[in-house]
Amino acid sequence: MRVVFFLIVVLSCLIPWCPHGEDVPDKTGTYLLKSGDLVITDREFSEELELKRAAYPYGIQKNPNEYNTLVIELVDQLSEELVLRRAARDRGIYVTDQELKANEEAFRQDYPEDSFEKLLVENAVSHRFWRHRLKLSLLFDRLIDKDLRQNIEITPREMIACYNDLKNSTEEMPDEAELVNKIRMEKAETAYPGWIENLEKIYPVSINRVKIDRYLKTMKADKGD
Repeated sequence: MRVVFFLIVVLSCLIPWCPHGEDVPDKTGTYLLKSGDLVITDREFSEELELKRAAYPYGIQKNPNEYNTLVIELVDQLSEELVLRRAARDRGIYVTDQELKANEEAFRQDYPEDSFEKLLVENAVSHRFWRHRLKLSLLFDRLIDKDLRQNIEITPREMIACYNDLKNSTEEMPDEAELVNKIRMEKAETAYPGWIENLEKIYPVSINRVKIDRYLKTMKADKGD
């Protein structure tokens, strides 16, 4: 299941936009996004943005509209992640260094010898950044499991309907536990938008509009390159 959901809107250069949270003036100049004591700095935002840029097969920075949409999507994603991080902390959900190491070792088993390191290099991803993303993924999955999946009720009628759908498809028929998990996953994804909206009210995100606009203004300069 995807952890964050994006509202993708095609915008022209520097057109007003409204992602999660409220716009705030640049008073301290120390953050781009902030929720409580959690912040996203320039360095963190730049690293995330560079990774997204690298995923495109062409020079997206040459298209101001698409590039601005990419920046805004990233603002929305990281804002939502700040909300999830605060919610996880308040619920006592965390990932220990030992758990992170164990999950990394399990992941590496699919990549013999030094192929994992080569994969990181090919995708221009540092090991530190990859571990950071893995830790967040584990954290968010535990939060969603505790708050959503485990609280979802499944009726006998839903079980029968899912069983009949699978029976008429080419998918391998799961056992009862797998069937329950499949239904929970689907219902959790449907419930996610309303759930995250409620969390955003509890953990509002402040957006440093001045700093974000600097990323968008750069697009004007790139357009002439």
